[in-house]
Amino acid sequence: MMRKMLLISLVVVLMLSLSGCFSFLSREYDISGVVTDFEGNPIEGVEVVAETDEAVLATTDAEGKFALSGLKGSVQISASKDGYLFTGPITVTEKAEVEFKGVEGTVTQTGEGTVKVTFSEEGTATLRATPAAGWLFARWTGDVESTEDTVEVEVDGPLAVTAVFISPVTEEGYIKWTEDLFLFPEFWEQLYGRSGFEYKVEDGLLWVKMASAYCYAGIQDVLIPANAVKARVSILACDSDITKTPWRLRIVDKSQGDQGIKNVAGGVKPAVGTYEAEFPSDVLEWVQQGLPLQVELGGAWDEGKWVAFYLEFLDAEGNPVRY
Repeated sequence: MMRKMLLISLVVVLMLSLSGCFSFLSREYDISGVVTDFEGNPIEGVEVVAETDEAVLATTDAEGKFALSGLKGSVQISASKDGYLFTGPITVTEKAEVEFKGVEGTVTQTGEGTVKVTFSEEGTATLRATPAAGWLFARWTGDVESTEDTVEVEVDGPLAVTAVFISPVTEEGYIKWTEDLFLFPEFWEQLYGRSGFEYKVEDGLLWVKMASAYCYAGIQDVLIPANAVKARVSILACDSDITKTPWRLRIVDKSQGDQGIKNVAGGVKPAVGTYEAEFPSDVLEWVQQGLPLQVELGGAWDEGKWVAFYLEFLDAEGNPVRY
């Protein structure tokens, strides 16, 4: 009997304890706060939303202040206003004073992908671009000019930025060589001080004009289909008086530094013709692992001479691979 009474007592104590531990889930609380710019000036007309079963929202007054009531449990709060970017979102679990900071600005995109903007308290914006499946991130344009998918920007005024996502595939499922896909000439000029290097893309052909030393143009973050085992490079046009070598197709795993640069085809003087080469074992392994790779065409032929390349990846039967 004593043992039974003790067991009942323990159950009652446990239930009371649990009800106390989780009472915050049903207890209502209020949140108040202010929205300012990074210099402390209030921003009026900002919509502040608490993401609950039934969204709770408020609009800031002339002093940038707002209040939200009737919140329960863990709630995410965000601020928004057309033409502005804000810190946050902020997660709250109890009554508190919160602060959002904002700046005039817009971040838009072309193509398919997502863009995330976060701010430090000092006003540095971090922009992150993530392409959707089958798409590539090309560059930032506007107040930020970069081909890096993650960039930091010191925000000292209005900010207007566009993330450009592109599809590298034709309607038939083959890779599409376009201007947006290629590294800009400044990549090589900045990295190695190359002057005179030029490239252009016309009708799917990559035209490369050589500088005084090795130069390449390339696509970043390409996912070559896993059934690809070789490359076929067609040189469809070139200056007739080229005397120097080589031209090359290179496939690069940037994560490995210099060890990740592999020559796949070429090594001779550019001349009109078709050249097929199987992937080296390292490249074949990278492709089968689904690694994002950099594909480059160029070399070190005569300065000022143009060569037009067309590239395809082939399966074991020699058919162009589909993406």
